[in-house]
Amino acid sequence: MVKKSINELFGNNAELKIFADCPAKPEDFYMDAYIAAGFNYYIMTEDYVPFLNKEKNGINPDYLEALEYLKRKGLKVLIRNHGNKPDYLKYALNPVSGLSDGYPEYFNNAGKSLQGLADGYYMCDEPSDSYVEWYNPAYSAYLDQLTGLVEWYNKYGQKTYFHINLLQSYGVEMVHGGSVSFEKYVDDFIDKILKKVNGPKSLSSDYYPLAAKGGKNFLKEGFLYDCMTIATKAKRLIEEGHDVYINYCLQAFYPNEGLFIRDLNAYEDFSFQTNVSLCLGAKTFEWYEWSYGKAGISQGEKYKFVKKANGEAQKLYKALSLFKWNGAMTFEGSEYSCSENAFGLIKDMEMKEFSVLKKVQCSADTLVSEFHDEGDYAYMAVNYTEPSAKKSDTIEFTFDGFEQAIVYIEDKPEKVKFDGGKYIVTLKPGQAVFVYPL
Repeated sequence: MVKKSINELFGNNAELKIFADCPAKPEDFYMDAYIAAGFNYYIMTEDYVPFLNKEKNGINPDYLEALEYLKRKGLKVLIRNHGNKPDYLKYALNPVSGLSDGYPEYFNNAGKSLQGLADGYYMCDEPSDSYVEWYNPAYSAYLDQLTGLVEWYNKYGQKTYFHINLLQSYGVEMVHGGSVSFEKYVDDFIDKILKKVNGPKSLSSDYYPLAAKGGKNFLKEGFLYDCMTIATKAKRLIEEGHDVYINYCLQAFYPNEGLFIRDLNAYEDFSFQTNVSLCLGAKTFEWYEWSYGKAGISQGEKYKFVKKANGEAQKLYKALSLFKWNGAMTFEGSEYSCSENAFGLIKDMEMKEFSVLKKVQCSADTLVSEFHDEGDYAYMAVNYTEPSAKKSDTIEFTFDGFEQAIVYIEDKPEKVKFDGGKYIVTLKPGQAVFVYPL
């Protein structure tokens, strides 16, 4: 087998999709900062989506101009149904509309006018039976109604990106009271919605992991369970031939006392999230609460942290893009461990063994994933400790039949020689390592 070179791994043109909610009418000073922070997709967000206009061939001229402006800036654009408002594709939701064809003419015109300008559609956020007024209160019926969005997309979307972000596991529990498990919720969405989408689509969830209560910071135990559920379900779809992009929503500027979501104040708070996401197969990131108004460029150091995290993620993604995610395993630290419960939640989803990585020993809790390309293997490991705990993680990898590897830990890749098939590395909080045995 011909092994991949450093240039092949890190010199290719692969790119993560990175986006955030943005003002519907962009401004130059905002856009320059947005692009400089590493964002390459723009979510055009507006309540009730006023660019849909009966008298103007389906689209308000102001918004058509904004779309053209964003394209000149080199950005891809997703049109978002912000707030899941019924005015957006309302009449596509047959039988809610009572219309025989389900498509009034001005939505047809909007779909035609957006062709060649829109690069995708953010169709819905956190769909459930009770969050949105126009959903039927029955669990199965709301999924049936969402198929109207799929029908519209399949007619006008031209195989652009179809994105719906799902509820997280605790949201499913809150809405359905335990009558529907998170895994069933995701499976039903895949079978009834995603499999009908004729184009690239996301499988996405937003579980913000960095929390605080009573003055103590901690990692939410359900975060890893949600991410592993999305990753393993997406793997099934990909193996069936679907073009699926795993998307994880990342926590940026969203402290919330009710959900115990803490403020972020260090680079490792951001890199922990990007690295865990990449380790679990992410191809897109969505930063939440980045830019309502102009928040994204008024946060000082946080802006710099997001910019750096996006840049590092893009470098690492180039290598990961050449492989398929195979699965993950967790390892409790010999000196520091606080993730026993979180790791226990995903034991049934973990791989039983890796292909050429035979042993992992670590001083702190560690997440390791295997990636493959027709018998060629690569690995990624993340220091899985709460970043503010400031715990380093010394990891010893033992490989079978390999004596060197290409290794990447922030900034640049290098070749390293193993000592008796072993490679030892110490990861800082929030840090990850990519290992490609040669």
